[in-house]
Amino acid sequence: MSITPADGSQDPVFDLLVIGAGPTGLACAIEAQKAEFRVVLVDKGCLCNSLFHYPAHMTFFTTSELLEIGGIPFSTPNAKPTRNEALEYYRQVAAFYELDVRQYRRVERVTGADGAFAVHTADRFGRAGTLTARKLAVSIGYYDLPNMMGIPGEQLSKVHHYYNDPHPYSGLDVAVIGGKNSAAIAALELWRHGAHVTLIYRGSGIQPHVKYWIKPDIENRIKNGQITAYFNTQIIEITLMRSLSIRRRAAGVCQMISSSPSPAIIPTSTSSNGWALSAVVSTACPCATWRRWKAMCRESTWPASSWPGSGPARYLLKMGGFMVGRLPRRWPQIEGSRQDLAA
Repeated sequence: MSITPADGSQDPVFDLLVIGAGPTGLACAIEAQKAEFRVVLVDKGCLCNSLFHYPAHMTFFTTSELLEIGGIPFSTPNAKPTRNEALEYYRQVAAFYELDVRQYRRVERVTGADGAFAVHTADRFGRAGTLTARKLAVSIGYYDLPNMMGIPGEQLSKVHHYYNDPHPYSGLDVAVIGGKNSAAIAALELWRHGAHVTLIYRGSGIQPHVKYWIKPDIENRIKNGQITAYFNTQIIEITLMRSLSIRRRAAGVCQMISSSPSPAIIPTSTSSNGWALSAVVSTACPCATWRRWKAMCRESTWPASSWPGSGPARYLLKMGGFMVGRLPRRWPQIEGSRQDLAA
């Protein structure tokens, strides 16, 4: 991976600029580079930044074959790879293909049009830079943008929107908000490491699509009283000291429940309600992404302006860009003619 000046003064005009250096962004860049396009990737954090912020001991639900990109095998002695194995794999892939990855460059806005995009960035020290490219691919995922609950007290220091490790919560009262895979895994790990766990979910029970080896475990812990659960329940307020205000749908009344004053409230739900779904290629499977890109690059074709999309995603596509995966509503400013949006 190359290291270049923050001001981008020595940079050429790239054929393709990929915003996001996760697995999907890397896959897009690899296939474009194989087709002899000049490619650069930009990420606000490190390589595979979202994956880096996954829980330290996380194991993927999928097998390693489905995480492979660039035609390079992902070898692991385990049935399913771990977070650390995946980070090592993607580092090695990026090094093998000598990808030009500009880490710690946040994209502030995009100007220009098809054939002449200008991507304005800022590094960790606030220094501005600009990169120019004929085409764009947006592959920013959604892990770094949690759904906020929008309730009083959510900004308190004891509220975390990311779960990393159970050790700091041992002996504490912890409220886990959510009822899907992430919430169930967090609740179980916290309970097994000595936390007093309360699970709060707006649904009527643990979500039916929770993985088959996780669902009976969490349901049995709840049934045995080892984990307290409030279903059909909505959080109203989080207070500074030892309480949460909740509303239980069935009873139609409000009540207070206890939580520790230290950092111990972990909203983990990532409902799709907070996203504008404008997927051309799903971020769930990098293999599908690079196969699609491989065909595009081999044919030296780029997406037509009639491809689907909504809001900024549609505008980006109409300007000749390529959006990969889910585009969050909070997107850097994209300037240009408003009539393109209405077309």
